Amino acid sequence: MMLFSIYPYISLLRPSQWVKNLLVFSPMVFAGAATEINSILYSSVAFFLFCLNSGSVYILNDYNDIQRDRIHPTKRLRPLASGEISKSASLVFLVVILSLMLTGASLLSVNFLLTTLGYFSLNILYTFRLKHVPWLDIISISTGFILRILAGAVAVGVSLSMWLIVNTFFLAALLGFGKRYHELLVLGSQASETRPVLAFYKLKTLRDVLRSLPVIISLSFLGWCFAPDRLSGADPLLLALTTPVITFALYRFYLICSSTESKSSPTENMLKDIPLIIASVIWSSSIILIFYFI
Repeated sequence: MMLFSIYPYISLLRPSQWVKNLLVFSPMVFAGAATEINSILYSSVAFFLFCLNSGSVYILNDYNDIQRDRIHPTKRLRPLASGEISKSASLVFLVVILSLMLTGASLLSVNFLLTTLGYFSLNILYTFRLKHVPWLDIISISTGFILRILAGAVAVGVSLSMWLIVNTFFLAALLGFGKRYHELLVLGSQASETRPVLAFYKLKTLRDVLRSLPVIISLSFLGWCFAPDRLSGADPLLLALTTPVITFALYRFYLICSSTESKSSPTENMLKDIPLIIASVIWSSSIILIFYFI
């Protein structure tokens, strides 16, 4: 009975989206520090705190969008939109989560605290203004992803390659544009009722962007492979040989976005797509092998 009562609150934090916070570990992995106990510990704490951080943002977003979510085919099932959790209870839960996050972040380091505050502040702007401005909505989402990897770098005390920042920005943009493209496809003329900014996007424009971004991301990944500011001594040529796997995975995501069989978000559907999962496992395994065993 206790688990049943807790579940809606956990659901409110959107654990299915926590996979995005795995980016917090990337600075540690790419710096060759994934075998150091302290780095693993600090990165794990940073990941947990960012899950609380992003979860608090989702609570705020659901609270603000409750009326629009109630007319969306899948969002209407969320705890707030469905009435499973009251608005007042969600605000109390938000305060608790924020308190835990800020306390933990301040104990980790001042710079990490500033990064988490920057992420939360950016998302307040996104929730109440930027999400309604075309293109700026995607830029703010992408900036949030950059703050994730910055938090990971600050947590373990390593610097970031500019190419890694560029890669992260364009990858996040692909996810953001993909969601909007899919919503336009599935909801058609009703899309702007659930996400007003969709009134300013056109299917053809989004399609062209989604076809171009995998190429841009693949090229920027190659730039990172041979970048002089990349910390690890991993063989750049071996890293570059993993590019086709990245390109396949990115275009696979485009295909997921183009499918109207599921009304769920493509960022959720991609976590259940077998070819994309296999490609991700192959690439991740290759990266670990190149960085730590060759």
